[in-house]
Amino acid sequence: MKGIPRGDVNKRPVLHPFCDLIPFFEKMEKHENGYDSFNTGPDVTTTASVRGRRRGDHSTVCKCRHPSYFRPPDWKPLKGIHGHAYASLVARDRKTGQCSLRRRVSADPIFIALRTALGRKRGFPKVRRDLLDAVFVLLISAADLATGIVVLNITEISRQLSPVRPDGSPDPSQYVVVSRLSRLLNELERFGILENPRPEFDFTGRVRFPKHVIITDLGWSLTGIDMARLRHEREVRLNNEALKDAQQRWQERNRLAVLRRRQQKRAESRLRKQLQGLSPDEQKRHIGERVYRQLGPLRASIPPQRFGKLVYEQLYQLQLFFRPQKCAPPVK
Repeated sequence: MKGIPRGDVNKRPVLHPFCDLIPFFEKMEKHENGYDSFNTGPDVTTTASVRGRRRGDHSTVCKCRHPSYFRPPDWKPLKGIHGHAYASLVARDRKTGQCSLRRRVSADPIFIALRTALGRKRGFPKVRRDLLDAVFVLLISAADLATGIVVLNITEISRQLSPVRPDGSPDPSQYVVVSRLSRLLNELERFGILENPRPEFDFTGRVRFPKHVIITDLGWSLTGIDMARLRHEREVRLNNEALKDAQQRWQERNRLAVLRRRQQKRAESRLRKQLQGLSPDEQKRHIGERVYRQLGPLRASIPPQRFGKLVYEQLYQLQLFFRPQKCAPPVK
């Protein structure tokens, strides 16, 4: 067998004449798909227009950059170490009655010490620090001392932080959106200040259950209170029950309450659709029959005035009567 010459091994293979045009065609294809030139990156504007998307002209600034929250003056003061925790955060002027922040939780050294361990390169910006200070006051105010569970869900927390109109409704132009609040709570969970249980899914209503966060011992310690006294008062309220068991029992009771409330709303919605096409007199008659069935054995002991009041209360609750009728008794 004749051997192969050594010089033929490294000899460059002969290519087709059109093979040299392959890189050129690749560049042409990129240019047709949204490249400005052969040596630059993709044109974002052209690519976005092809997809039907574009950068809007709306402002991305937070609606409520500096929220605040203080307990209303007519509310009952918190008792024991719970009241001490709130008082360490909020100062109230006895002469004017104005409230101000006494301690800013966002300035605690823990956010600096754990910054590198959590993969953060810098601290929170000013807007997030102000939101953190306001949120923490609300969390301490609405927390259950025994379990540490905040009784308000995230939607209600955002509503409480938002400025209100003179009629008491939240101002849409200054609303603290839920997504912004949820991102902050997730960040506080990384620092170990909160526990954010995973919400369960309601297969009947096809929505998730409301999310309630839990303040940890580290979160309570940010208020500067005596932790030994906090644990003592917690044990007294738990009455020899484990903390995790109490938290689980509270969450189960809350889920049952949510299911009942959603079931009631669905029943009211179906009844409202049935009665919307009827006249006001027919609506009163149908609601009167419904109230009569609901009372059961108590119907014999209720005077007619009280029975009529119950009928009109349900009509107002179903939003069938938006204003008091001439013949309606006073609801209050």
